[in-house]
Amino acid sequence: MKSIRYLFLYLLYLSLVTSCNVLEQDPVSNITLDRAFQKEGDVRAALMGVYNRLALESPGAAAEMPRRYLYNGEYRADSYMSITSAYPQAQQGNFNNVWPWANWQTYYAAIHSVNNLLFYGSKITDDKFSSPKEKNRLFGEAYFLRAFAYFNLVRVWENVVLRTEPILDADGDFLGAQVAPAEVLAQIEADLLQAAQLLPVDYPQSNRGRATRGAAHALLAKYYVYISSPYAQQRLNVGPTQWAKAASYADSVISNRSLYSLVPGPSYETIFTQNGTTESIFELVYDATITGPNAENDLDLFLPRKNTPPTGGGYGLMPSDKLIDAFKSMNDTVRFNAAMAEVRAADGWDTRDVGKTVPYLRDRSAPGGTRQKYNNHYVKKYPGTIIANIRYSDSNIIFLRLADVILLKAEALFELGRTDDAQTALNLVTQRADIGIRPVSVDEIMLQRWLELAFEGDRWYDLKRRMLLEEETGPYAAYPKGYFFPIVNGEVINNPNVKQNPGW
Repeated sequence: MKSIRYLFLYLLYLSLVTSCNVLEQDPVSNITLDRAFQKEGDVRAALMGVYNRLALESPGAAAEMPRRYLYNGEYRADSYMSITSAYPQAQQGNFNNVWPWANWQTYYAAIHSVNNLLFYGSKITDDKFSSPKEKNRLFGEAYFLRAFAYFNLVRVWENVVLRTEPILDADGDFLGAQVAPAEVLAQIEADLLQAAQLLPVDYPQSNRGRATRGAAHALLAKYYVYISSPYAQQRLNVGPTQWAKAASYADSVISNRSLYSLVPGPSYETIFTQNGTTESIFELVYDATITGPNAENDLDLFLPRKNTPPTGGGYGLMPSDKLIDAFKSMNDTVRFNAAMAEVRAADGWDTRDVGKTVPYLRDRSAPGGTRQKYNNHYVKKYPGTIIANIRYSDSNIIFLRLADVILLKAEALFELGRTDDAQTALNLVTQRADIGIRPVSVDEIMLQRWLELAFEGDRWYDLKRRMLLEEETGPYAAYPKGYFFPIVNGEVINNPNVKQNPGW
């Protein structure tokens, strides 16, 4: 066991010093992480290592974070169909604890790095920082990123290990124990409140890839909506609802009009084709023109195949007929055309992917064998960049944007009985989409969240917290199995403190 601990510490150290660009030649037994933190630049470099780790795309599904963010929050819901056999099985819960997207290792690698940064960085004297403001910003980003990682963990797996202290030496406790979800959620709240105190209103050059006070407030709004919703209230022992806090934090973002504004309807598609728009609050940044860990995100699987330049993708997932029906039923062409398009030979897509049919997975009223109603469509929200007739998969992944926050505010206000104010908030989104005024209700807000945020990784979380998974996706989504992902088998085997999730 001790050799395993030394190996783990060594790997943890390597991940840290690699981001810090520090060379260390000492034997493993002599490594001390505090030597990696001597000045402001060391904290900044370690922080960039955390951002890079969360955005990392590398061969092997265990390390591919970009896909996981979107898959975990979407593919077990009702937005996708697939031409491959694995994804329909996963959509229906027919996967197991070795399914690669059930792996939480990279989240914890990021959390371990943040814990070390906060512990060792706090020992650096103030004179080693360029200013108190800069020190606060760096530590505020670290708190935000830890909260961000844990919020994803607790919504996907729920019964997770909570660790906020560093592993100081090879004799430390590497295993940790699962805690109640309410305890993890309380830590998320504490980290976000601390981040909001430390972070600046904006990052220089309006960089939407760095955490700011607006990002912390937006995630707090999302957090308070989550703990106030029916599922958390009935299952997670999180205390009273916090709809007023959700509305307040959402409003603090919405009211900052100098930083955040909705992209006008005629330019709606630019939210996804131009990184860092005025609507974006926090996104993971990719750039194919640079070398390094954030060059591409491996999301080209959404695009159909192509035999001619610019290249296409793997076409693993396509929009579901149910989602297409929802767009068409209200003539929502603005958001429909930004989210998806038909696979047509005239547009240069490979004829193998034109007009493809797959089982109609989502219409439970359809008889067996019924095929999809539409020619195939593909997801357009991650088109990548075309450089010299080559398509690179480098679209940013937008995690927080203004329309999301506006809809969270509408939901919170409606739950507070402020129907007129909720209607006003909802109108901002529906009128931008050119579908007029839709009478406000929880069902309407959930529908608009689906259409507005399609393929952005929110749908499964929304259905879960509103306890609508079974109703919207089928009986296989019933509690408990439908509300959790399995914990990957290696974690259960290697850590006797970790128990498999209910139903798995």
